Amino acid sequence: MRMRKRKYGFESPADSGGIKLIEASIGEKYIVESLDKNDPAILRKLCSMGILPGVEVIVRRKKPTIIFEVYHSRFAVDKFIGDKIYVKQLHSHS
Repeated sequence: MRMRKRKYGFESPADSGGIKLIEASIGEKYIVESLDKNDPAILRKLCSMGILPGVEVIVRRKKPTIIFEVYHSRFAVDKFIGDKIYVKQLHSHS
């Protein structure tokens, strides 16, 4: 299936197997597919943290906040923000 690019990611993350970060499994690696661009303040915050489409993230904890790694940094976000990040799981080649 061919997807059209939008300003901050793919048109439909759910159609390509994407899930919200809040649904991601602990310890798994994901690629950010897109960000919900309906809230400019949250979008600016995520961009300033380096959370952009194509970036690899690893979920470390989901309660009480979502903690994930990007590059060599760890970030904590609440469920509301985690709901705005769409990711796709990376498959291991082992």
